[in-house]
Formats: sequence, structure tokens, C-alpha cells
Amino acid sequence: MIGPTVLVLAQHNDATTDLVVDALHSRNADVVRVDTADFPRLVQLSVRPDLLDSPGWLQSGTRRTDLCTVHSVYRRHPARFTFPDSLSGPEKKFAMLESVAGFGGALTAQSWRWIDSPGAVADASYKPRQLRVAASCGMNVLRTLVTNDAASVRTFAATVGDIVYKSLSTGVVTEQDELRIIYTRRVTVDQLDDATISTCCHLFQEWIPKIYDVRMTVVGDRVFPVAIHSCDTAAASRSPARVNSKVVLAGHELS
Repeated sequence: MIGPTVLVLAQHNDATTDLVVDALHSRNADVVRVDTADFPRLVQLSVRPDLLDSPGWLQSGTRRTDLCTVHSVYRRHPARFTFPDSLSGPEKKFAMLESVAGFGGALTAQSWRWIDSPGAVADASYKPRQLRVAASCGMNVLRTLVTNDAASVRTFAATVGDIVYKSLSTGVVTEQDELRIIYTRRVTVDQLDDATISTCCHLFQEWIPKIYDVRMTVVGDRVFPVAIHSCDTAAASRSPARVNSKVVLAGHELS
């Protein structure tokens, strides 16, 4: 007997999603897999938000799925929509904004169970919010400062000792076609530049030596922890050693 329909939004060549799909099939789930890179060329959507019992359909290739039959969604790194080359740059930008608002809005409007909900992913992308949620859950959160004031950084360093800098958003910057990765790094007070700090927000945390990192995924009331051991022996060179942890609530990272 075929079970409930699970909509999978992921790229065709995603090996992790392949494993998830295999597990769903082993549980007799009806799986509909859609690569959003195929929209709008090979994927069509027709939705009536005003009709609660029969909201519409989603078609990928030859498979048309009635949205009222979908029970849950597994969403993993969906690709960007792709549009015809005949569109100009501004037209492609407008088409992208309209499709995100329409395609994404139509799907998130349904009363499905998501891993991960786009709205929750967007909320979880803010590191200060992550840390506040972690603290409210009773976790031992590192002392952290978000600021564009150099004097505050110096006061913070004087209070907590050694500090590290982390990017608040992306860890990748492209400049003159050169890809640069922004790593988490230790900084000293002598390295602080007042003019640079004042240009935007920065995140600083106390530096701690560690034995290993922990990545812990929480889905509902189930917890799946994994230890990640560093090859850098200097990371654990000081005492007392502690454990760095990263929690993922149904896939949403709390750093």
C-alpha cells in the first residue's frame, strides 16, 4: 500500500537526497522529486490560494501532483530557477523575483510539514538570533559581541580574553573574479583596525580550546549527535579543553 505523498525539492545530482528518497521508498511513501532548476521550462504550477480543499497542482515532467495529496516536504539546497536566454538581464531579475514569490509562496502557503521551511531557514540565517534561541533553550552559549564600535571590541577582549572573528552572513567573497573564503580566525587587540570595524557589523566571540566539535541535529524530540575531530592539534593545545557545539533544529543551524 502506497503511503502519503512526500514532495522532495532538491537538485537532480544531490547524493544525500538520493539516500533520503531511498529511505522514504522503503517506508512505502509516494515520493515526488522536483528540481527547481527545471522551473519554468519543465515544471508547471497552477494554484488557487482561495480554495482550501483543492488548492491546485504541480507538474514535473509527465507527473502531475494534486497539492491536496501532499503530506510533507523535504527541501535540501534547491537550485535557482532558470529562465530563457531570450530574456534580458532586468527581465530575468524580475522573473526570478516573481517566481520566488509565486512558486515559493504557493507551496509555503500549504499546511504541510517541512524539513526545512523556507521561512524557518530565513529566520535561522541570522546568527544573533541563533545564539539567542540557543541560550533560551538552556545551552551554554559562548560570550559574543556584535558591533561596529572598535572601543566595544577592545572592552570585550579585555573581559573575555582571546577572541575570534566570524562572518555574520556569507563566508565567501568574490572580488575581480577571485574567490576568497572568510574563515573563522583568532584576532589580537593589536590587529583591530578602528576604521575597518566602523564600516559594518562584525561578530566576535571568546576563543576556546576544544577536544572536538559536535554537530547535533534535532528533529522533533529526537536528537542525532555527531562528533567532528579536528586535524589541527593546536585547537586543543590549551587547558581546560571544551567542546564546541553546533545544533541543527530540523536542519536549521544554531552556531
